[in-house]
Amino acid sequence: MPDAIGSIVGTYMRTAVRTMIKEKSYSLINGDVDLAAVTSNQLAPLLQEQYPEVELAGRFQPMPSPRYLLRDASNQGYYWENLFSADNAVLENLSHEVIHGDPETALIDPTSMAVSESFARRYFGDRNPIGENIYTDISTYRIDLVFADLPDKSHLKYDALMSYNRIAQLDGGQGARGSIELHQLATAASWATSWVARNPNPAAAATGYGRCAERRKSRNSCCIS
Repeated sequence: MPDAIGSIVGTYMRTAVRTMIKEKSYSLINGDVDLAAVTSNQLAPLLQEQYPEVELAGRFQPMPSPRYLLRDASNQGYYWENLFSADNAVLENLSHEVIHGDPETALIDPTSMAVSESFARRYFGDRNPIGENIYTDISTYRIDLVFADLPDKSHLKYDALMSYNRIAQLDGGQGARGSIELHQLATAASWATSWVARNPNPAAAATGYGRCAERRKSRNSCCIS
């Protein structure tokens, strides 16, 4: 079984490198030519479902527009650039210092979002913003978690995470028509950057032992985009 998952991961890693070196995609959003390496949005859940040594699997996806205007209930608005959609598993897979909220439930509901401390302070000052709403032009998100600002050395930099379930439920149908934002999300819903946390003891993972919080430090986490 370890050889099988190693083969899958190895294949995606080689594909990612070839994509980054050779492939170019033109962005209709900002007009730039971008280099990107991504996986199917089904890879992360598939690996977790079929391989017991994959303890956690999560997906990241940058929000499709380069800048988003987000407002609070008083219509106070600011533009943000570092916004991602993400699975709940990302909060456990990657290290976040949680200030407010429950990482076990945040980002599960399609309207849920997790925000950085700086993001929260910009709108709500020193008060606890859990349960407060943030608005785009056509969507409403609820703040369910606040995390400490990410360190400068972090590879992924984001001010807020929106629930990946928001885009996973879009298929380009009626819900995506009439809205540029929803159309962009639906168009991008088939791909993601995938992360997995691999337990070195598949037998323990299969019995549930590998999910104990005390064993988090022993995980091997990697990006397979």
